Amino acid sequence: MWLVALAHVAWAVEFSVAPVQSELVVAPGSTVTHTLQVQNQGDQVLSVRTYVWDWWYDGPSHRFEPPGTFERSAAGWFTVFPQEVQLNPGEVAKVQLNGSIPNDIEAGWFAVAFVEAHPVQEDPAGGMQLLPGGRIGSLLMLRAGRTGTRTLEAGTPRVTSVSGAPLDAFFDLTDKGDVHTFVELRAVLRDAKGGVVDRLDVRGMRLLPGQTRPLEAKGTTPLAAGDYELVGSFVYGDDQVLPVRTVLHLGADAPR
Repeated sequence: MWLVALAHVAWAVEFSVAPVQSELVVAPGSTVTHTLQVQNQGDQVLSVRTYVWDWWYDGPSHRFEPPGTFERSAAGWFTVFPQEVQLNPGEVAKVQLNGSIPNDIEAGWFAVAFVEAHPVQEDPAGGMQLLPGGRIGSLLMLRAGRTGTRTLEAGTPRVTSVSGAPLDAFFDLTDKGDVHTFVELRAVLRDAKGGVVDRLDVRGMRLLPGQTRPLEAKGTTPLAAGDYELVGSFVYGDDQVLPVRTVLHLGADAPR
């Protein structure tokens, strides 16, 4: 299933890019072709340009820089065809990212394909001019074959909810390996008598190697003040499991 990003900016630039994130397993020394689909969803002619940059993280947030900035940069491996294209309203274009994979790589490597779109209008002085536009990034996560490791570490949860509300807690998760991973939490919440009072199913948080991000465990059942036991597993990578069993205290007042 493709994920689609839509851009709607102040100058009524409306376009979409799919997919907006991709996992590519590549063989060292091989070539790879990855296709993006760009659609003009507005009522103006758009000039579209695609280029590949570095993508990494700054804490829980994204960071984007020119190719070669970060240690695990894959941006320089890719060329784009076509780099520029003009789309009429409703028109769709396919953009190919052609990658040449180095011979000596292992584990995970990363890049982002940026698609910029600008409305085109006639210039009173003659010719055409580009108006301010928008940009969408399609994240690329590459893994060299099955090399590299995925190891997850979970910190002590922080409870932010109060009595009378469903559970709201945060686990700081760290990818201790050298490959990106996606994390799910599957758990139940038990009261002091051992009865199940809620079920938690949190899906799809992404982590890059070395990155720490908070995963929010949010329940649906209002709870009274007291102690509750959360029992379950973080599931990540290739069906790897990190068990979790911890006591959570829900106070009468908001945490300070």
